[in-house]
Amino acid sequence: MRTHSFGAETVPVALAGDLLIGSVHDGKAYKLMLARLDGEEIEELKFLSGKNDWEGHSIAKLKDGYLIGGAAEGRATPDGGEGWKGYVARLDANLKVLWERKLKILGNEAVYSILPDRSGAFIAGETSDERGRGFFIGRTTLEGEPLWLRTLSPWDDAVISGLVELDGKLFLIGSLKERGDGGLRPSSSPGTGSW
Repeated sequence: MRTHSFGAETVPVALAGDLLIGSVHDGKAYKLMLARLDGEEIEELKFLSGKNDWEGHSIAKLKDGYLIGGAAEGRATPDGGEGWKGYVARLDANLKVLWERKLKILGNEAVYSILPDRSGAFIAGETSDERGRGFFIGRTTLEGEPLWLRTLSPWDDAVISGLVELDGKLFLIGSLKERGDGGLRPSSSPGTGSW
């Protein structure tokens, strides 16, 4: 087994085919990391960054490239961070960014899951503000045009980590802290969001 490090902190998160996505802290800021693998060797390495910190959380392989998701333009903190915008981008087979979209819903977002199909992709992730944490699900075309976005927030003690399709239905996957009465309760009624 090989070990690779590219800065003060290297965090691999998800793999789709031969491409790994994650984050690297270079001593100044987090950058979104893309590493094309050939077995245990890294064949190609690319970083995406800009204002403040960027993190890579999700990836899906397409016939002619990749969809990636994460968080951009925020600040990492011990509590998880602040000011993050959810990030979605499409890359060609050479890792060139064809388009990118940033989502601002409540003020602190991250795209944790991408599920493509023939005509577009579903995205899901977390959103939060000073009132609490919630999650969102949305849909975009493969050309990056937003189709819809729905938030379910705020929820007490629940974290979304993935999106899967089973028997033609979408399911959000995550975890929750079980309450004494065994129930999960939203702290307010679900609402809607926008890109």
